Amino acid sequence: MNNLGEYIKNKRESLNLTLEQVSQMTKLSVSVLDDIEKGKFDRYTGEEMYVKAYLKKIGEALDLDIEGMTMTYLDLTRELKKEELDKVIKKEEEEKSAIQNRNKVSLSDIKIKVPEFTKSESVYTDNRSTKYVQNGIIVLVVLAIVAVCFYGVLSTKKTADSSSSFSSNTTTNIKDNTDDADSNEDSNTTTSNDITIVRNSFLDFSVTLPENTESVTLKIVYGCRCWSGLYADENTVTDFEQKIYSKGDTVEITLDTSKTAIFRLHNGANVDNKYYINNVELP
Repeated sequence: MNNLGEYIKNKRESLNLTLEQVSQMTKLSVSVLDDIEKGKFDRYTGEEMYVKAYLKKIGEALDLDIEGMTMTYLDLTRELKKEELDKVIKKEEEEKSAIQNRNKVSLSDIKIKVPEFTKSESVYTDNRSTKYVQNGIIVLVVLAIVAVCFYGVLSTKKTADSSSSFSSNTTTNIKDNTDDADSNEDSNTTTSNDITIVRNSFLDFSVTLPENTESVTLKIVYGCRCWSGLYADENTVTDFEQKIYSKGDTVEITLDTSKTAIFRLHNGANVDNKYYINNVELP
């Protein structure tokens, strides 16, 4: 299984399946499947957890060795990270060498004119001031080199720290209006079109619907690029495509509330995302 993408592609073609058919079977987008078959895993740096989930779905759909594919992908990920780290180290060494060469000062280039003193017996030559000047110049040069090296290391550290990543989950509890709608006094509440939305915590909402309501419409307007997946009582909502959405994408889906009371929307990020229940925006 030296080439993971070719391994998956050969299996799919042996089953006479197209990318579109596999997409319907796995609920993964065609673009994601195409990237995996072409081995473009560097596009998903920092999203290894999602890629492993993709491989599991593909393996189940095509009857492949899921554990073997996962191990191969992890090995490939380590190789990609090592190559990236080697590039960073090499670039850092080149920059450090360039800084040292640029700031290197040879003492032979420093010329100090010694004042001419008279050779009178009553006057003698004192070289202490010259030594002080030379030592002062050497100290300044050393301090300048140390400052430049420190700045270079600090800049490299800031660049490395900026690649951190985070994820959060948006949990929406949809309750029938026969239940009690208790909330804290500090919770944000929105009421519109007989729908009451209460913010229980940062990303936890309770939605009270009109009696005998069997479905609601969930609308998501993405304000940033992130992966999304929707679950009903821990089960995947098949009508919602799990994939990476781009900024500006809009998804609208009808949810059956007659059988499910709790829906969970898992996002890779929530920056500037907007959520609507029956066109009522969550507070």
